[in-house]
Formats: sequence, C-alpha cells, structure tokens
Amino acid sequence: MKKTIMLSGIALSIFIGACSNSTSTKENFVALDTIKLKAGEKFYQCPMHADITSDKEGTCPKCGGMELEKKVKQ
Repeated sequence: MKKTIMLSGIALSIFIGACSNSTSTKENFVALDTIKLKAGEKFYQCPMHADITSDKEGTCPKCGGMELEKKVKQ
C-alpha cells in the first residue's frame, strides 16, 4: 500500500513538472494574425493546430515541440 501511494506521488510530481515546462513556452509565444497578411506573404503554422501561427520558425506551444511548417498566404 505504501509503495502504491509513493509511486502515485512520484508520477503526479513528474506530470506536474512536465505541465509547468510547457507553460513557460506559451508565455513566450506570440500568435500571428494571418488575416492581415497579403497574398504571397510567408508565415509558419502548426500542422496539428491551425490556430498556432507565427512570423518566424519555431515549435508549437500546444504540442510541446512539433515544428511549425512554412506556409504562403493564398
């Protein structure tokens, strides 16, 4: 019983630690308003989260590391 409680506490600590790391990434992220872009202008977007856009290369703050893909405004 004590082992189960201790292992659960360790697992919870790891989970909370992982969540707090992704929060710091979100604080540094600034979304790009693609509606204001002109046709032919480039931007970067997460392949899994279309709402995540940027004017420079980087990683998605929601995925926690997926690379943003280069797109061109149509």
